[in-house]
Amino acid sequence: MRCLGCNREIPWNGRGVLAYTCSCGAKVFYDETQRLYYPLSLMMCLLHGEPLPHIDYYLGKSSFWSPLKEKFYELLRSKGAIWSWECPKCRERVVKRTAMEIVEGLYPFEIHPRLYELVVEVLKKGRVSNE
Repeated sequence: MRCLGCNREIPWNGRGVLAYTCSCGAKVFYDETQRLYYPLSLMMCLLHGEPLPHIDYYLGKSSFWSPLKEKFYELLRSKGAIWSWECPKCRERVVKRTAMEIVEGLYPFEIHPRLYELVVEVLKKGRVSNE
């Protein structure tokens, strides 16, 4: 099983219930047949027409991209989902937190290019603190 967000291998033996968040932040995974494994909360939102969380809640912040990830991304977009850094309520908090996490060395992967641009702006202005 692999993470749809960053393509890292996910340590799961296929038994029991999968409740996992990858280090990139993604919660959607796929197997060798490209079958998707996603949170029940996504299915409930889609079935009941409820607003979806931000795209990065499902796909994380990694810059990795694939045809399968693109297809899932397009599904989320078609249902009205946006990235957290596109959200007026979340943008500043998410960008600052991501900048702090990068400074602390907590990202073992390249982040999404647009988020990276926003983080660089914050770092250039020196607006990163633990407060």
